[in-house]
Amino acid sequence: MMEDRGMPGYRGDLGKNAITIAEVMKQAGYSTYISGKWHVIPLLPTSENPSKHNWPLQRGFDKFFGTIHGAGSFYDPNSLARDNAFMVPSEDFYYTDAISDHAVQFITEHESGKPFFLYVAYTAAHWPMHAKPADIATYKGKFDAGWDALRQGLLGT
Repeated sequence: MMEDRGMPGYRGDLGKNAITIAEVMKQAGYSTYISGKWHVIPLLPTSENPSKHNWPLQRGFDKFFGTIHGAGSFYDPNSLARDNAFMVPSEDFYYTDAISDHAVQFITEHESGKPFFLYVAYTAAHWPMHAKPADIATYKGKFDAGWDALRQGLLGT
């Protein structure tokens, strides 16, 4: 989705002929929210004010928190934004937690009685694999013997 491969559906930008699920849900009266990666538009140009014609708010979402790109640092992600504005993360920022926190915030602030659609897209399944130091410490040494030994211990085989 982020580069033009010269084939329909892979032109490097979300086409106007491709309606998003948020646009459909909005037509049905839903509030629409996204927390996490957007990852369906070209890599951002180096200009200070890139086109935002295909950002989430322009494609049916009421609120957005996340990254325009699909992967990056969990501590200082490239292209971090709230709604239509780039933002700089706080010093203690961790992207996986921030995605969850904003999803919860969107639900908490949601207008009671109105249906909503919330799309949550984590980057944790992608490179780079960043974990909090405390989480890494919890598992220190647990995998030193390798996968086969661990598996035998867990399955008793």
